[in-house]
Amino acid sequence: MHWKLDDLRKGVGKKRIGRRYSEFEESLSSFARRHNIASYHASEARGLLEKSLPKESIQRVIKLFGALLAPSDSESNKDVALAYFYTEAHIYAYAQALHAASDILAKVVWRALDLDVGWSKKKWVNLPTLLKEVQKGSDIHTSIDDLINNKPYGYLSAFTNQIKHHSVVPTSIPMQYWEDSGEWVGLELSDFRYSGEYFPTKLLKEFVTDDFDAVSARYLAIIHGLIVAL
Repeated sequence: MHWKLDDLRKGVGKKRIGRRYSEFEESLSSFARRHNIASYHASEARGLLEKSLPKESIQRVIKLFGALLAPSDSESNKDVALAYFYTEAHIYAYAQALHAASDILAKVVWRALDLDVGWSKKKWVNLPTLLKEVQKGSDIHTSIDDLINNKPYGYLSAFTNQIKHHSVVPTSIPMQYWEDSGEWVGLELSDFRYSGEYFPTKLLKEFVTDDFDAVSARYLAIIHGLIVAL
């Protein structure tokens, strides 16, 4: 994905925002780094557990059953049990990194547009608050609004806040895996309820692949909208 960050840097320019340019550059670099971290954790979450499993379907079933039912320190299943644990860790790290990128992207927009300096006294700058500050109908307003109302982003936000402030969202081997005689489909994220809204089960592959692409595309649209605004 080409972010066109150099085009954004040129559009902002050191002379236009003066001493605040260093703050803008710090936010922009942090956004790119956070997104790269999310991409790494997504890649690990997708393939780590599958790599630890035998290729033959029936052996996979036996190995998974053993890892899920036997103690985690059992030598025969320790590799799979550890891969399962590491996969969950990557899921949580991925979600938090990708979601944090949106907060940092808000700082990028705020500093690039050199919004009211007095606003810097506010403790929190995020995309929903930015939506009230940018011109309605502009490319940047439309792209921010599109992200906020995007279903995958809504799930990402709820998931991240759930695991940060309330409880983990458990994972499991989906029933369709057993029903399909061992055709690997990856893990499944359990359903949960956050802030009164119900979120159904979701396959891990969808969360770290399809949702990642959908959210990233909207991050890119915000950056392009910001370039146009400059």
